[in-house]
Amino acid sequence: MSMPNMDGRVLSEKILSLRKNIPIILCTGFHETFTEKDAAKMGIRRYLHKPVPIQTLTLAIRKELSRLGKDHGTNSKKHINR
Repeated sequence: MSMPNMDGRVLSEKILSLRKNIPIILCTGFHETFTEKDAAKMGIRRYLHKPVPIQTLTLAIRKELSRLGKDHGTNSKKHINR
């Protein structure tokens, strides 16, 4: 399934043009035309090949949330149980 009128690369470009530090995890089935190296150059944090096992996606999300907590000087575990 692809997004109408826009692919993940274009969407990522638009998001990053608004906020450079937003973490993007791109799940793609088109890795021949847009590589992991291309994604990293753009600022995409994680590049996953479809189909993505749920454990892989969960780990990528956890790593990015942890990184956000470190970048902002907070412990993400403190904020989960509000």
